[in-house]
Amino acid sequence: MPARASVFRAGRDFAVMIKIIEKNFGREYRAAVISDIHGSFGLLKRLLNREEVRGADRLVFDGDYISRGRESLACMRFLMSLEGRENVTVLKGNLERLVNWYLHGDSEAILRHFTVHRRNLFRECAEEQGFMQVTESNFEKLRKVFREKYADIIEYAAYLPNALETEDFVFTHAGLGAVPNWRDSTEQDVMKNDPFIKTGVNTTGKWLVCGHMPTWNSPLSENTNNCIVDKTRKCVFIDGGNQVKSFAQLNALIAEKREEMSFATVFESFYPVFYAAEDFVPEDDFGCEKDCWPQKALSVVEKGEDFSLCEREDGARIYVNNAHLRFDAAGASFACNSVSSLLSVKKGERLELLDAAEGRFVFVRSGAGRIGWVGREVLG
Repeated sequence: MPARASVFRAGRDFAVMIKIIEKNFGREYRAAVISDIHGSFGLLKRLLNREEVRGADRLVFDGDYISRGRESLACMRFLMSLEGRENVTVLKGNLERLVNWYLHGDSEAILRHFTVHRRNLFRECAEEQGFMQVTESNFEKLRKVFREKYADIIEYAAYLPNALETEDFVFTHAGLGAVPNWRDSTEQDVMKNDPFIKTGVNTTGKWLVCGHMPTWNSPLSENTNNCIVDKTRKCVFIDGGNQVKSFAQLNALIAEKREEMSFATVFESFYPVFYAAEDFVPEDDFGCEKDCWPQKALSVVEKGEDFSLCEREDGARIYVNNAHLRFDAAGASFACNSVSSLLSVKKGERLELLDAAEGRFVFVRSGAGRIGWVGREVLG
């Protein structure tokens, strides 16, 4: 593999060093940033074909290209085909570390992992070589096949940098370490830092862009999976929850610098599109409360005809459409990534149908990414 022309700098300890690549984006530019593709190559192609993305001067991929979706191998091969393009940067996510684990990790632990993550790069490689099952009896044989037939992918994943620094930005997959100098962050800090979206501190002095944790998990996202621009911390979070959350999307952050910096979200999803058959103006206002990691369990306070008042573990009270309530022995729990919002829509408005549900309401997403409930009559 040819050496990269950009500069690498290491962190404080070779065992946990991070690779930082440096590039100059220029005085004026439009950059598109995409993360957490999770094996959704079809969605990625659609997103890259969007005018806002296609016209970008710089393209940054911010980690987690494999696992969960059915096209991890296609994603990796596509990214490898971009190798050497100065206007493209590909960073490592925590899931790209799995490539090395598949080679050297404990086989029993990997096979247990496969029962949860049924779609993954290793399985796809095995299937491409004619093995439709990965089992305890053939795992070591498949590991050898993986090592021999996919050496280019293994090397590529291992070599990916952990961070990109420009004159205006620092990009990492998952955040930074709690250290005075962000360059002393460990690989774990920048690639699997779950709490960072809510509590992390940006010490770079620049805009910090991260994926990894779906934006739905932050109250700042309100009732969207769109990118979050947190001006207080100078952080931008871009993971739309694709292949992880229900009703999610694959995001591209568009960062454009002219006289000043501006941000926008462009997204693609798997959900069917329809056009509102008539106007809908809600009679009630249930606010914009939602289930939000890690608060998932609910108890019903008052059952309603369409929406029930529920209490989260943290004491917050939210309205949940009855179609999204899930009951178990402990009471009521739900993990539908649902929200209480009722949307106003105009006849002819483009919408995505997220859930036809039951009852008088259906769950939709607007063209701007707002998610909520509208009357069933909107379907026509």
